[in-house]
Amino acid sequence: MGLDMYLEAKRKNPAKVGLTGACGGLISLAPKSDNEEIGYWRKNYSLSEFLWEELGITDNDNCVPFEMSEPQIKDAIEFCENCIRKNPCPNWIDKREWEESLGVFRNALELVQKEQAQIFYREWY
Repeated sequence: MGLDMYLEAKRKNPAKVGLTGACGGLISLAPKSDNEEIGYWRKNYSLSEFLWEELGITDNDNCVPFEMSEPQIKDAIEFCENCIRKNPCPNWIDKREWEESLGVFRNALELVQKEQAQIFYREWY
């Protein structure tokens, strides 16, 4: 058991990708989503707490998607950049993982800006 976190995109013209579940389908414990998985984290409690506050989440039922607006995605980028600058990084998450998280949110921002995609965050625990 633990905290699995997903960032997903709902594109206007979805790509034909066969990804299901976490890690490109390698972990299929969580219910599958019709959206395209663009990010996955395992037990990043600092990021989870930030997203709960940013998205106004007060009670998260498993796998309920919460839509992220463009400004919220930009705030997540700033949060990750700040975590990278800290030494040591919060929650024992190493710098490499924060850099990967930063890349995920930058990709999400690009999808919103270029494709008008909707971005959703959800957790499974």
